Amino acid sequence: MLEEAIATAEELRTLLRLQLDEAPESRRRLAGLDPERALEWAAEREARNGQALDLEKRILEALTRACEGLPEPTLAALRRHAPAEAARLDEGLDELRDLASRLREEDLVTREALGHSLACVRSYLSLLAPGSAAYDRRGRATGRDPLSSRSVSV
Repeated sequence: MLEEAIATAEELRTLLRLQLDEAPESRRRLAGLDPERALEWAAEREARNGQALDLEKRILEALTRACEGLPEPTLAALRRHAPAEAARLDEGLDELRDLASRLREEDLVTREALGHSLACVRSYLSLLAPGSAAYDRRGRATGRDPLSSRSVSV
């Protein structure tokens, strides 16, 4: 009854574990400031997110089919109707929630690392093509000392 949902949840757990295992290497690839590698990583991640979404839909469809004929289409009803299978499904869903939470944390770390990389690139570009420190693009005084990193009010 719930075997399809359990098997699909296992596929999704495998996919999330793979993404978690690859997260540190992905950050190293992104930290190299290599645009090709960054785009490659983004394409891989997008494809895996698409796979995860498809698996989630398959789990939902399998659960919907499993609820057919039950008085109410809920996990509680499934637990009463097939307690052993529902327990296995609950364990799998608990692990999925844990993996998803850990992946969100990894994504936050990656996003922070990308922010630092972006700041480095912007600093480098500002050194290559500095803007006027004394005047803005309309010719008005900026109130900044060109030799200082702080703004000075006029």
